Amino acid sequence: TDCEQKFGECELDAGTDACKRLECMKNFGGCLKTDLSSEKSSTPPPKMSPCLDKTNTCFELAQEDCTKKLECTVCSKYCMNEDPNPPSYCTAF
Repeated sequence: TDCEQKFGECELDAGTDACKRLECMKNFGGCLKTDLSSEKSSTPPPKMSPCLDKTNTCFELAQEDCTKKLECTVCSKYCMNEDPNPPSYCTAF
């Protein structure tokens, strides 16, 4: 998708800068939301909400720590994809 292409370019640009990568993630999320809302179904899959709650809590705990925020975002993706092998720092997620 267009969003993924932009995200890829943004990530390349950010390199290892956690804060910049986080900005990419945020923009990617915003971009996806616009993409999704243009489709007819506005109901999110049922699995989404507990993951979003956890993500919000995780962000609150992370406060201004970009690395932690990035971890929240990664764990959130694993949660939504129901991936059984998330990184070790996601165990508390």
